[in-house]
Amino acid sequence: MNITGIVAEYNPFHEGHRYHIEKSREKATSDLMIAVMSGSFTQRGIPAFFDKFSRAETAVKNGIDIVCEMPFTASLTSAEYFAREGVSLLNALGCDTISFGSESGDTEDLNKIAELLFYENPELSQLIKEGLSEGLSYPASVKRALDTSNPVLSSLLDSPNNTLGIEYLKAIKSMGFNMKAMTINRAGLDYHAGEGHFDRDTTVVESCFPSSSLLRQRMIASGTEKYLENDDFTGILSGKIHSLSQTVGTSDNKIDFTVFADINHDLSDRINNEIHTPYTFTSLTERLKTKNLTYARICRCLWHIILDIKNEDLLTIKKSSSPEYIRILAFSEKGGKYLKEYNQRTENDALLPKLIIRPARDLRYLPNQSHISFFRELNAAKLYRQAYYEKYRLYLPDDYTYTIKPGTV
Repeated sequence: MNITGIVAEYNPFHEGHRYHIEKSREKATSDLMIAVMSGSFTQRGIPAFFDKFSRAETAVKNGIDIVCEMPFTASLTSAEYFAREGVSLLNALGCDTISFGSESGDTEDLNKIAELLFYENPELSQLIKEGLSEGLSYPASVKRALDTSNPVLSSLLDSPNNTLGIEYLKAIKSMGFNMKAMTINRAGLDYHAGEGHFDRDTTVVESCFPSSSLLRQRMIASGTEKYLENDDFTGILSGKIHSLSQTVGTSDNKIDFTVFADINHDLSDRINNEIHTPYTFTSLTERLKTKNLTYARICRCLWHIILDIKNEDLLTIKKSSSPEYIRILAFSEKGGKYLKEYNQRTENDALLPKLIIRPARDLRYLPNQSHISFFRELNAAKLYRQAYYEKYRLYLPDDYTYTIKPGTV
């Protein structure tokens, strides 16, 4: 059986996603399509526009056979950890191939960069260290280093999907997986801009597929959709910071935010300086943003504070090549049959991660440490549901009791 995997957010799902699924199945002659999808929170440091179960069901209606959830500790981190966790989950579920979209459309060139970074030579390593010492982010340091050593390849790093694709390729190498990689060409305007276009072989379809970012903007402008945004969590953020301030025992009364993932001493000091003036999530992010600290990174860091994502969580992702468990969000009839077979294999192979489809039933099969991890997921999802209820007085599906409709396992 040929199984192709995709790492996605579907935030929200659009025609470009459908095209990616169709083209991936065709190029890889896939019998089964699996997607790893961010749950309640996304890699850009924002809450998912729609709840994860509805997004997963939409993906299944459009050609995905199994959707599993990426843990929030990975979905709210940089491209490196996001890619590692996604590849790890796809490998555990038996994917032969990972397919990702890119502006380049050339797996070979992207793989050259991945190899340069994975087998980092002394010259490149020194150039990257110099960038980091000057306060540049890791991606900016890599870009500048390649500008010097290999400007032709460096130009590929100007595009966000290329950069993420390189991280998938690095992850496959670093974890030693026997997984093929292919990319589906994406051309035109990038994710942050308006409508882009995909290159369908020799035919370029201009402005066919609006990006997820543009779709969210349109939906917000229409006033017809119910969604969450960062400012809906301002009270939770300020409450968490106030709670931390009560435990400060230093003479300068500063909170040490460096215990949270991706927050260095400079950013910790900046947060301490800004939290004495009233703020919203968005206004605080704007005040913290600098030339070397992107808006998305600041958002992720504030979410690390809210959700208690620590440096050791990132270390766990980096050290592990296999997930603790696999949370299934939706599946087709074909996907359901495959999951039954997978469950049977786990009975004879203790190294295979257990599936969580019905938490009340499946949690008993997990070791105690995995229970702790999963209940952190439940609490993060509960935070999302609570914010949604406070805003709309409507209930979203409960993670613990939700029953997946398509197929039976």
